[in-house]
Amino acid sequence: MPSWDLVKAFLALHRAGTFEGAAQALKVDQTTIRRRIQSLEGDVGVTLFTRSNGQLVLAPEHQRLLQHALQMEASCGQFMAQSNLSRLAGTIRVSTLDIFADLLAPDLALFRREHPEIQLEITTEPHFVDLDRDRVDLAIRLARPLKGDDGLKKLAALSFGIYGSPAYHAATASREGPPEHDLLALFPHMGATDHDFLLADELWYQRENLRGHIIARADSYPMLRRLAEEGMGLAMLPRMLARDSPRLQRLHGAEEDVAVEVWAVIRRDAMKLRKTRLLVEWVSKAFRAYAPVLAGVDAPRDACAA
Repeated sequence: MPSWDLVKAFLALHRAGTFEGAAQALKVDQTTIRRRIQSLEGDVGVTLFTRSNGQLVLAPEHQRLLQHALQMEASCGQFMAQSNLSRLAGTIRVSTLDIFADLLAPDLALFRREHPEIQLEITTEPHFVDLDRDRVDLAIRLARPLKGDDGLKKLAALSFGIYGSPAYHAATASREGPPEHDLLALFPHMGATDHDFLLADELWYQRENLRGHIIARADSYPMLRRLAEEGMGLAMLPRMLARDSPRLQRLHGAEEDVAVEVWAVIRRDAMKLRKTRLLVEWVSKAFRAYAPVLAGVDAPRDACAA
């Protein structure tokens, strides 16, 4: 049976019509093309090409050989495409919140050591990226998209609490009557439109029915924490982010924490790739291990009653 190199030379000469053109197409010299064509003709026992108007053309009686060669080429392309889907190499683009990027950094570093042929591109956008437009393979979100056909995997639940500085709580407690709180919140605008959900602070506003006004917004939870630490007001913060700050106290008298689901969203094209599926499972395992951290199982520092 002729080798694939011989069949490639056959197709290249058929398309180019000259040994020079076929050699350029395959990036070899003309002598190699001539040798391969002679070898192929020896295998099949016939002369395949004739000259016509200065071009080498396939003899009409060998058209069926051409059809089989084209089928071999198509099968080879499918084989290579499937091989690429199975390869553990290339780039994976990941989008997440900065608080998760910091948490996952050791696990991502270990993933790279285990799979050195894979490159990671990690961005920490505060908004929900458009996976197709931005060519993001994996996004870690604080909500489950309700639209689109991307892959989904629930990773964990993130616990939120209401926090303010000791000075803020003291000043509020000293006021007469029901306290009017200064509230800090995330920007409500999000960059993508594949979701329909309430942010954690909106859940807080509805459930707690706190009196007050939003006096500042930020696009990241670390920034909200800093503003709360400076005594600006109350903020709905992930407990994993706020619990270790000596400059914050949880609001005493509020109901139990709000738990927000964490989801992995995988671009539909990337779902086919073995490397992406492997990273999703790696990240999923890491989130399971961090469940107590995400739940904020600490002894809260209660402040004054709301």
